[in-house]
Amino acid sequence: WTEGDPDRNTQIYAIPIFRYGPLLLGFMDVFRCTDARDAIMGGVIDVQLISSRDGRNWERVGDRKPILELGKRGAWDGGFIRSTKSLLEDGDELRLYYYGMDHPHGGPKRGDWRRAIGMASWRKDGFVGLVADSDGEVITVPTPAGRELHVNADASGGSITAEVLDESGAVVQGFESYRCVPLAQDSLDHVFRWETDGGPDQVPGRERRVRLMLRGAEVFSIWFSA
Repeated sequence: WTEGDPDRNTQIYAIPIFRYGPLLLGFMDVFRCTDARDAIMGGVIDVQLISSRDGRNWERVGDRKPILELGKRGAWDGGFIRSTKSLLEDGDELRLYYYGMDHPHGGPKRGDWRRAIGMASWRKDGFVGLVADSDGEVITVPTPAGRELHVNADASGGSITAEVLDESGAVVQGFESYRCVPLAQDSLDHVFRWETDGGPDQVPGRERRVRLMLRGAEVFSIWFSA
């Protein structure tokens, strides 16, 4: 969106970083400058999400859409917002406090500026999800299998089933999708069950992939218990 326009550029202002389970999450303040003349530097700031597993290699999360969006024009947070180092886990809810202002970044001051502290909240693991409006499929990377397979997902408008795959990508006998008891509700911690004896770790030490079959559902996280 900046190409061919010298008055436009994008800047990353700050990235508060948090440890969240096995991940590092960064709430990145993104400044879209729409007026770069002289020292005006006018524009708006919103917040996007990035993640890393090693602190060196980072990925943009959620298709670069804001994880914290600006308020409506004229609202106390309608000019720009900045994230703060304040991610809190409170039971099944995640909270982040942020700073907001009704005036855009830069430009001449007109009247009194309103500034305040806001709070955003998400369900556990709910920063971003994978959605299948009709039918969809998700295959995980290989992971050491545990006794139980858990998922955090909203299948209240459809269903989710799972099957376990071996190293070659073939379905492990007894853990086919058609043998899986479907999840058909909203659950922060659902344990998949199959019409078979034993669990996904029936061969100790093996890594397994998991294929989720989604229909009108959204999945937020998936993991094996020890």
